[in-house]
Amino acid sequence: EIYWQKGWDWPAMRCLIDLGWTVNDTSKAKVVLICCGPVERLLALPERSPDRPYLCYDCVTPLGLAKCSREGGDCMKKQKCPQLQQLLQRRDIIYASPDLRLHDLYDDESPLLPGITYAHMIPNPEKRPMSDKVVVHTPPKYFLTFQGQWNYAPGASYIRLNLAWKTNSSVDQAMPPAYREALKAGESVEVNWTPPDDVVLNVAGPSRGYKKKRDYHSLFDTAYGLIMHGHGRWSYRLMECMHGGAIPVIMSDGWHMPFEEIIDWDKISLRRPESLSLDPQALVDSLPRDSDKIEVMRKGVREVYAKYLSTFERRAVTMLRAAVLRGRQAPASEPVTLRSLAESSR
Repeated sequence: EIYWQKGWDWPAMRCLIDLGWTVNDTSKAKVVLICCGPVERLLALPERSPDRPYLCYDCVTPLGLAKCSREGGDCMKKQKCPQLQQLLQRRDIIYASPDLRLHDLYDDESPLLPGITYAHMIPNPEKRPMSDKVVVHTPPKYFLTFQGQWNYAPGASYIRLNLAWKTNSSVDQAMPPAYREALKAGESVEVNWTPPDDVVLNVAGPSRGYKKKRDYHSLFDTAYGLIMHGHGRWSYRLMECMHGGAIPVIMSDGWHMPFEEIIDWDKISLRRPESLSLDPQALVDSLPRDSDKIEVMRKGVREVYAKYLSTFERRAVTMLRAAVLRGRQAPASEPVTLRSLAESSR
């Protein structure tokens, strides 16, 4: 039973309405979906039991959490934002975001938003399926693939820029800080790395294209798909990769994966530190080549995607289930969050 704000046009919510899962009385709802703010309106909401929570969807920017983070938490420590502090202390309100550190792009160890990471609704999971766009083989054609722009957040992550310089000799601007510092120290900087034949890592800059552009969807006929930090930690590419049945290799420090309360990501993905972007050969060598292990993980990816992520309805239901489980979590077992920061500053 879900209650939501009337007039909120959200594809996943329309699915739940069609299924008859919504109620008109908040007292009967297991989850009350809310959105955006302002803080005063959310503070005025009547209190609920934490195991029947309010779920605030995409509220980081409207609530001013990013501004608070830029001030290093001083806004709460020095009582500069008492209303936001009061809101974060409420255990009956949890938050849904594609990145629980979206409020702070520059600190991968910053306190988490108290809530759940959701799988974004873009790209549309119900459009033409990936199976219609590319034939996936067993064993797959490629071992590891990535093709995309070098989107990066200056001061936060240079992972794509690092790889662009290593793999694309046509790049002629925006030297990564790590390479610039090496040159200043009199060290040599090796570029023009040649990947193995079954590895495609194509990163293009704003003024220069790919060295050899491939058909995008054909690259999902691969054992592993690289999911990298771009402008932010989360990436649409995760859903594309899983839709294609490839094992995600997550290189995005500080990102908590979608629906961790339900999905065991350790069984269907691998994590590698962003620092390996400076040594792509070491990255390739770190990935298991055992064909049996690869096929077991690819099968797991396909099963998880089909069960939890393949439609608007399934993503919405998984989000709501994760929210209820998160609401039941005992305060003592909660990780360091903005809520604990707000509570400690009282």
